[in-house]
Amino acid sequence: MAETKLKVLVFFVGTRGDVMPGVAICKALEDRGHQAAMAVCPGVEDSVRAYGVRCFVVGRVPFTWRNDKKVMSPEEVGILRRSMNAKEFLSVANKHGVSWNLEECLPEALAGCRDLVDQEDYDVILCNICTQVASHRLMKNRPNLKVIRTTFTFWNIATSAWAPGGYEMSGGFMNKLKHLHFLFCVFMPFIFGSNIFKKEFEELKKITGIDHDVGLGFFKKLAETPCLGLWSPNLQDRPADFPQNMQVTGNLFLPQLPNWQPSGSMEAFLQQKPLLLSFGSMLGVETLEEAFIQAAKRLGISVLWISDKKRKEQLITSTFDFNGGEPGQEIEKGVFQVDYAPFDYLLPKVSLVVCHGGAGTVFRAIGSGGSCRKWAEDFGHFEVCLSLFAR
Repeated sequence: MAETKLKVLVFFVGTRGDVMPGVAICKALEDRGHQAAMAVCPGVEDSVRAYGVRCFVVGRVPFTWRNDKKVMSPEEVGILRRSMNAKEFLSVANKHGVSWNLEECLPEALAGCRDLVDQEDYDVILCNICTQVASHRLMKNRPNLKVIRTTFTFWNIATSAWAPGGYEMSGGFMNKLKHLHFLFCVFMPFIFGSNIFKKEFEELKKITGIDHDVGLGFFKKLAETPCLGLWSPNLQDRPADFPQNMQVTGNLFLPQLPNWQPSGSMEAFLQQKPLLLSFGSMLGVETLEEAFIQAAKRLGISVLWISDKKRKEQLITSTFDFNGGEPGQEIEKGVFQVDYAPFDYLLPKVSLVVCHGGAGTVFRAIGSGGSCRKWAEDFGHFEVCLSLFAR
């Protein structure tokens, strides 16, 4: 039986860490003989195309990320970041909105994806956490279209293996009960009680040719579709009580960026085996960055600091071009600042990584540590993805 060749549209929205894993997926699919392209909001297309991936811009509104410390009190920021009380959380979220603008950019992007799917006859849409609900709406009247979700954490799936974040670990049956409590007492009330999601649903209603259901039946259908955990099972096993549609594929990393070269000054600085400091697209982290830099200086450790100052000053986190940017410079003795440098080049050359916990940075950092390299390069389970596609 001949292997099924598929046309796959990777519809990823978010900041750099949300979008760029799609490049690695497209490359992996193309290596296996499939056709792959990405659909993204404005501002990131040049970086996707820099890797030779076909890329469509959908919609006119870039995804943006807000610095909550600029609009909220410290108490409100704490509630939005850590509260497990749905009523308390919603009181802040409905007052200020949440930290991103999906309700503005996603409906337009979804309309663009609808047209792409109909014009180019895609077999599969691969979505991330930001686009999973929107992507599933495209299945209406398109019986041959499959939707596959991707995630870096199966955070909302009831399992006895662990409790959801914010709950004490109990083990066994209690962990499952805590997951169900989180879903029905925190997450679902947030979805159905949040003004920002209500606004998004209203905008989606204006789009023809999609599923407009907002009830529990729709979310049940979403939960039953294949979902791929993009980490190595050598790092964390797939729990035995996960449903069959939840699979762990292995880590994936960006390929080498063609034509990128470090500056001579960066190469010279890296001879010191500095600490790498990178908080990705996070905003409002200036105090934390400065604290780490000062601590490193007291310890006599050099710091290579990835920080796009222009983007931070303008509060723009959703536009980036990996082929552009300054070559970087030593802004003070022992501190080298650069807008961007590929991690496959940097991480094997530094002594320590301080980051915000983004999956791509963490997995790549561990994989650069020598003994951990085997699992970090493990992507053999990707065939699970293809078998799910073809069903």
